[in-house]
Amino acid sequence: EEVNLKENGSGTYSFTANFSQSKTKLKSIMLMDKINGHSVPSETEIRKEINELEQLVKQTKGISEFTKKLDFDNFIFIFSCKFDNLDALNSAVKNVRIAKNLQDNTHDNQFGYDKGKNVFYRYFNSTFKDEYDNLKIEDRKVFQGAKIISICKFEQEVVSVSNSNARISANKKAIMMQLKVVDVIANKSSIKNSVTLAK
Repeated sequence: EEVNLKENGSGTYSFTANFSQSKTKLKSIMLMDKINGHSVPSETEIRKEINELEQLVKQTKGISEFTKKLDFDNFIFIFSCKFDNLDALNSAVKNVRIAKNLQDNTHDNQFGYDKGKNVFYRYFNSTFKDEYDNLKIEDRKVFQGAKIISICKFEQEVVSVSNSNARISANKKAIMMQLKVVDVIANKSSIKNSVTLAK
């Protein structure tokens, strides 16, 4: 994910799901009806689901210029939008959850920005460990080698970060975290962070 936050609290957000390293295997899987007891959705079904999510996000107040790039040859999917404030991004996440009848609301608040204190917050609560532990060993292999990369860019310089995994750029106007998905699931690491910006 990449967040570009302006001093007034507006900005842009982009999310990339890159499965290109597994594209040969994924192409084979897409030809199957089931794998490890799980139904395999067709490209048409995946596109339909994404289009439904797109409409939910577009209807969220404070979200604009939503774009998507779907590359089923390399299995790279990119979604981006502009936001008036971070509450709008949180609302988009909540709207999707409600539409999909998901009861777990612990992920509704993903971001926060205290203009008075000049602090950007990346919230995160890992609630996937029990589900992961209950997966079959074959299903768990999907997560091996997978990474989460979180980049945040700012107009002001970064003064400090709360997460020791966050690396501050040379110009002090961006941070990056690169974490193993299995470590995040197991609560060994997190993308949760507080970033204090210069006033």
